Amino acid sequence: MAVLHTCVERLKSEIDRQILRLLRENLSHREIGARLQPPMKHGTVTTRICRVAKKLYPCLVEHGYDKDQAIAIMREKGVEK
Repeated sequence: MAVLHTCVERLKSEIDRQILRLLRENLSHREIGARLQPPMKHGTVTTRICRVAKKLYPCLVEHGYDKDQAIAIMREKGVEK
């Protein structure tokens, strides 16, 4: 999905982009944390995912998705608002 890719690329943090890539592999938050360099605790990963969702949501709405569509896209990708 081009719009989601655009919104992800707007994220300033490379770690946030890495977390989203790992989410698409259906890894647990604990597994994601272990794969990051430096490693992160799963609670920190969860917090980062929540912050990313708050950044992605307005970008999706800006690109014409309504609230329900934006939330559905984020859920599909494993990112909850």
